[in-house]
Amino acid sequence: MSQRLRPADLVELEAHGETNTLVALLRAVRRSEKSYTVWLDDLPAAIFGVGRAPQDASVGVIWLLGTPEIETIKIQFLRESRKWLEEMSQEYDLLTNVVHEDNQLHIRWLKWLGMSFIRHQPPFVEFVKI
Repeated sequence: MSQRLRPADLVELEAHGETNTLVALLRAVRRSEKSYTVWLDDLPAAIFGVGRAPQDASVGVIWLLGTPEIETIKIQFLRESRKWLEEMSQEYDLLTNVVHEDNQLHIRWLKWLGMSFIRHQPPFVEFVKI
């Protein structure tokens, strides 16, 4: 999956200083308390998860990395993403992370999920869900 990431996810990883997509994906899963894989046939289309923020155990840091194949199940993904967000938020007072400022598709999706955007520190925009 790491060789098939969406271009927007690659840009975001590069902005974080990640040059090896496999290492970045493995690190994200390892830091997560919960992680899940979206499968299409026998290929992973997306991996997402949540882990505790190092500075505050009541804060969950959510993330998702996907492949272009996720577009083939766009409606199902949108429907189920709200359910999974609720599932992942159970143990945290607050969910947060950042999104690349140019990634308008992800920003629209995060708004649809009910996220609030609280800080712009180029090239990232921080979002939260209380």
